[in-house]
Amino acid sequence: MSATRKPGLFCGAAVDLPKRTRALMFALFALVSASLCYSQFGIMAWGNDLTGDLNFVLFLVPVALCTVMLGAVPGVGLAVLTGFLIMFRAWWTPTTLYDSQMADPFLSVVSITAGAVLMAVFVTFGARRWPADLGAGVKTFKRVGPARLFTLFTGCFMLSFAFSYGTRGLMYLVVTPGGAEYNYASMIAGYLASLSGPLVFLEGTLNGIILAAACIVSVVYDANRRSGTWKSGLNASFNRWLGLAMLVVFLVASSVSFCAETMRATDEANAQIMAELEYVRQQVEAREQEGGSAESVIEGYRTALGGEVVVVRDHTIVASNVPEYVGEPASKMLSSGELDNYEFLAGLAAESMLTGSDEDTGEFLGVRALVSGDYTYLMAAPLSAMYQARTSTLISNAAFLLAMLVAVFLVVRLLLHRIVVSPIHHTNDSLAAITAGDLDRRVEEREVIEFDELSSGINTTVAALGDMIAEVEQRNAQDLVTAKAIQESALPRTFPAFPHINRFDIYASMTPAREVGGDFYDFFLVGGSKLAFLIADVSGKGIPAALFMMAAKTQIKNRLESGMPIGDAIEIANDELCDGNDAGMFVTVFACVLDYETGKLDYVNAGHNPPLVRHDGQWTWLNAVSGMPLGLFGGIPYDRFELELVSGDALYLYTDGVSEALSMDKTFFGEERLFEVLGRCANQDAQLICADVRDAVSNFTRGAEQSDDITMLALVM
Repeated sequence: MSATRKPGLFCGAAVDLPKRTRALMFALFALVSASLCYSQFGIMAWGNDLTGDLNFVLFLVPVALCTVMLGAVPGVGLAVLTGFLIMFRAWWTPTTLYDSQMADPFLSVVSITAGAVLMAVFVTFGARRWPADLGAGVKTFKRVGPARLFTLFTGCFMLSFAFSYGTRGLMYLVVTPGGAEYNYASMIAGYLASLSGPLVFLEGTLNGIILAAACIVSVVYDANRRSGTWKSGLNASFNRWLGLAMLVVFLVASSVSFCAETMRATDEANAQIMAELEYVRQQVEAREQEGGSAESVIEGYRTALGGEVVVVRDHTIVASNVPEYVGEPASKMLSSGELDNYEFLAGLAAESMLTGSDEDTGEFLGVRALVSGDYTYLMAAPLSAMYQARTSTLISNAAFLLAMLVAVFLVVRLLLHRIVVSPIHHTNDSLAAITAGDLDRRVEEREVIEFDELSSGINTTVAALGDMIAEVEQRNAQDLVTAKAIQESALPRTFPAFPHINRFDIYASMTPAREVGGDFYDFFLVGGSKLAFLIADVSGKGIPAALFMMAAKTQIKNRLESGMPIGDAIEIANDELCDGNDAGMFVTVFACVLDYETGKLDYVNAGHNPPLVRHDGQWTWLNAVSGMPLGLFGGIPYDRFELELVSGDALYLYTDGVSEALSMDKTFFGEERLFEVLGRCANQDAQLICADVRDAVSNFTRGAEQSDDITMLALVM
């Protein structure tokens, strides 16, 4: 079943997190984005020319994740920040002509921001149809429904294509400096050709797949976090966050190292190239004064960085260390796709290093120019030679930094386990023992002040709890003694019960499993020549059973003493017990009314154990059942049964504490043993019958704990 939620500008997967945590996440995204921009992990060129570059724009990953996790406004805000970071990096440390173009705010800030806005709008709108995060029983990757999957893919592709095509878009034509040196027809044709090329589409597709994969993984993780499916201990959580922190440190350190090494290598190469150009200029001027030509100086000249050098006059190469260049247009050395831009690019190369690629080899070059009189001296050095030392230095620095971070990670992990995790485990073990009832257990973690204070607090609390429990147990013991006395006083315990009546002999006993029990018996005279007696067993044990026992005993006795027929008396007592019985307790009852002058016995069995009757020295079971136990359902009738007793007959009533008494090997005493014991009681009086059964049960259960109340009643005519 799916649910909907109203998205807002801040509606993201992490919207339920505290503001401080969300701010920390935004700062983390910004830091990672800055590191990717400044370490040039965001641009990796494939191909042989500048118009066919295939770029994995990894610095867009934090933008996409921020939009999905934190919401539209944070995502667009990070896009603006990322655009400015790219622009500033391209302006500060350009290494390719592509970098030089990205220094324009329209090609960096505007294109990324526009893509982020498209993605944010679509994701926010699509969130209206996102399914609710599913429960723990759902498989991990099913937590991202089709609607969310489609929304994430589409939003990420919008961001990717907006950036990929935006950097080659009409804005480039708008912001490129104009003038007579530009042929706009050629520029527009080149732009349209780049848009129709397959590599731009492939670039946007690959970038979109990377962004979507990262977003889907983050959303799956968040959905499982919400449902509680993925939980980890302190050690694992700390290791995860520590690893993330180490990654951020590595990215930041790499970007700082890259910028520093790039600036150093660029300055050194720039100074070396300009020094060589000045040397070439001096040699050319000296040779011309001697009547020679510039070509005789340049031919066969080898630059320090292994590049090309040319001398240009009137837009034509008049001398070069590459013989086939002589006589070619100057744009052979300086061209970015337009036809008449040599003078503009030469001016840029005279002010600072201009980077680009060779049209024939695709190799990236750094170009500087020196203008002197009618001549322009140009030298192109391969970037691979210029930054060879930088590359080896960065690899060494990265390897050293990575080794140090791994070492720090292992040391911190070890210290965490030693100082924090291990004491917590020991504390939890002690708490588990205390919870299990071992109040003598103490927590002894004293090495760290915080754990020492925690141990003292736990030990103090446990000691106070132990004192409180002891006090409560003492009070309960006193209450139970009082309750036992009250219960015993409520049961007739004087025998012979009616010494002035010699027509019957009655005896009863109750041995509770606890201080107070739920079994009870009762007997009393009704009218001139009738005896009412009963035995009952209340569900449960302890004080609740004793309270229900008192209520049942009172209800039954009041009805029988009124002279009401026994069936009606039990029915009304049942209705009274059902009223307000929120605890759901019940009581089984076997009740009798004996006319001891005639021997007529009326009885009702409300779900109780079948008693035994002795006639002519033989015992038999009374299996008739009148109805259900009392207290379960009101308004039900109870059948009355009759029995004729003569002199010498006996009736034995008992509760299941007799038949279900357990021995040490968990065997029941059982009705068969009870029948055998009574079979040996052919002529005993009521007290001896009860005594024989009680002794038999005691011998059978010797050494075992009494599991239930043992109550019995015997009547002999």
